[in-house]
Amino acid sequence: MDYVRDEVDTAIDAIEARDYAAAVKILAPLSEQGNAKATINLALLYSCGWGVALDAPRAEEMYLRVGQLGIREGLISAVAYNNLGTMHLQGPPGIERDDEKAEKYFRLADELGLPYQRFGGDATSTVVKSEIGGA
Repeated sequence: MDYVRDEVDTAIDAIEARDYAAAVKILAPLSEQGNAKATINLALLYSCGWGVALDAPRAEEMYLRVGQLGIREGLISAVAYNNLGTMHLQGPPGIERDDEKAEKYFRLADELGLPYQRFGGDATSTVVKSEIGGA
């Protein structure tokens, strides 16, 4: 089955081109409609302050919502938990650094198919690209 590009793919193209305002314009309404792939990518923008004001607590809430869905396809929920782990490991403004929470989220990501190495790994926030699927 061939992959069919969707609006989230267009937003990811905008993110990769650093046209964050265009990405937000596409992702925000899709996220409001419950599109998990749009939500996780919008959360990344909030966690980095790209095209929107930096709002790590909002990103945390969005990542948690997607993680709790348990979407294995495309590793969507695993990436959400990975990004939560990264946030708690780094402690961006509005999020207290918490190694225990970070490890909890990395373990949840691992359970959903995204392996990690205990704090020694390359913990980075991740965009959910079309190549790994969507929801």
